Amino acid sequence: MAACTRRGGVDHHPLSAAASGRPARPRPPKEIGQIPGSVVVVEHAPQLALLRRAHLMVNHGGLQSVKEGLLPGVPMLCVPQAYDQPGNGARVAFHGIGRVLRPEEATRARARALLEELDGSPSVRERVRARGGGERLTRVELERRGGPASA
Repeated sequence: MAACTRRGGVDHHPLSAAASGRPARPRPPKEIGQIPGSVVVVEHAPQLALLRRAHLMVNHGGLQSVKEGLLPGVPMLCVPQAYDQPGNGARVAFHGIGRVLRPEEATRARARALLEELDGSPSVRERVRARGGGERLTRVELERRGGPASA
């Protein structure tokens, strides 16, 4: 998961939770290599808390990630890897609440273009908020909607 705040465009304070491809074993940030100074990489991030402050979300299109992006009304770029992720990404695109970037088409330029498109689209943000609520959800509201109680 990566989240970006808005100040100064899509480059301001991106945060990435690093994974090795296996959900149970995060990849230590020190093993990633050179990281731009504007990026923060951590082994674990409190996703729901971060998404309440995020302007955009980059995820793998997993159902939980998509649902958690919807709750606070954050547009998303899905980069599906396997399993249900391509179908979830297709639904994100169909409903106009984000875009999909297929891994085989992923380049820095293409990702930037899609993120800038999402960042500059008030209609996408409106659709995400209409589908997910967009309000700052309380613990009771999260539980009622089936989200984690620990948010």
